[in-house]
Amino acid sequence: MKRKVSPLKKKPMHLLVDAANGHNDPTKELTVLLAMFTGVRVNTLIHIHRDWFHYIENEQTGTEGLFLRIPNQASCMRDGPEGECAVCANRDGNGYSPKSDAGGGRRLKIIESWFDHYLGERQQLDLRGKVEHYFNLTDDFGHGMLGGNGISHATANKYIKEIAAEANIGFYRDPGYTTHQRLGRVPDIFPHDLRATYCVQLMRNDANPFKAINKTGHADVASLRPYIQFAEGEISDDFEDVYI
Repeated sequence: MKRKVSPLKKKPMHLLVDAANGHNDPTKELTVLLAMFTGVRVNTLIHIHRDWFHYIENEQTGTEGLFLRIPNQASCMRDGPEGECAVCANRDGNGYSPKSDAGGGRRLKIIESWFDHYLGERQQLDLRGKVEHYFNLTDDFGHGMLGGNGISHATANKYIKEIAAEANIGFYRDPGYTTHQRLGRVPDIFPHDLRATYCVQLMRNDANPFKAINKTGHADVASLRPYIQFAEGEISDDFEDVYI
């Protein structure tokens, strides 16, 4: 991605989630929804393995939640158990690891609903149920990774652009449209924009920045400043829309 990262505003986020949720291709669906609602980088997204998911009981409520735990290091399974992907191979055979030390060890809850700030209400998503079914956590059949043995950076990018085109969000994007060599004219969006949207959504939901970095994998709170400013700018825009 050559341009500056560009989070989704409230309406295009609503449209993209709506287009992805219940999509007829579950791999494309989960590529978008996991990127959007975990905020992981694309290299982590394409390496997610069923073994990274864990159930953790809430001691106060007694309920069990599903979490994605990002390992500090793991064997690369993207091309199956007999090999590893080119990215990991270039790391001298050390397998997968997150971009920074702050990215490893995170526990990210797989949500069942989300607050849609465009509609101003909580929406059902059942991402947990989708993950459980797709990754064979509760069923007899499922995938070990996205697409079976993992997908590439290019494929993740393509899937996100495809669903963005179906959602027709280009009109609402500051970068507008771009040309993809296989898809043609599509909304200008990249996987990292969904990570940025996750960070902005945390700020929209009034998350404490000092706690939020434990979810985003940033090394310090200062890294969240652009997302805080983005969310604050939306508040100013909303005020003007209503009162001016």
